[in-house]
Amino acid sequence: GGGVFCENSNPIFINTIITNNNVNGIYLYNSNPIFENVTIANNVRWDGDDLGQHAGIYNYDSNPTISNSILWNNLPNNISFEGDALNITYSNIQGEWDGEGNIDANPLFCDPENGDYSLAENSPCVSAGENGTAIGALGVGCEEILSIDKELVPEAFALHQNYPNPFNPVTSLRYDLPEDEMVNVTIYDMMGRIV
Repeated sequence: GGGVFCENSNPIFINTIITNNNVNGIYLYNSNPIFENVTIANNVRWDGDDLGQHAGIYNYDSNPTISNSILWNNLPNNISFEGDALNITYSNIQGEWDGEGNIDANPLFCDPENGDYSLAENSPCVSAGENGTAIGALGVGCEEILSIDKELVPEAFALHQNYPNPFNPVTSLRYDLPEDEMVNVTIYDMMGRIV
């Protein structure tokens, strides 16, 4: 099973961290669990000398509901399933996942090598959850993470889709700048008036 094995059950996981398992993070069999603000990361499935077939979540004939959660760096797969697909919303899924409010961006964990899966101040998960809440089991736990990692330093200017969208009353705008410079952001309403 791994970190969690569910068979014919309907547990509720809230603010839960499932990490660093050597089989699967979660194995679901004929179950209907709810995952809310859960972090599932760094689970690796090894079969002998090779990677196995599952890792983060393996779903067999189950109907889980996942919201405001992070699935990141699970090898070889973040999600594997047979039968029904998973209902995932407002979550950060590495490798993308269709669903309302889902993103695919490095969560910027504070210190995952030492078990700290809280978020850096500049994590894209800080306000990307439903109603502008944080995604994952933990909130902000460290200052901004600055890096010269190519994944974190953009090569060109980019304005990303706001989230959540549609929204009421709060949304977040994310943009990338290749260098430190002054930025002006102007918001217009549907009639073209400056908000």
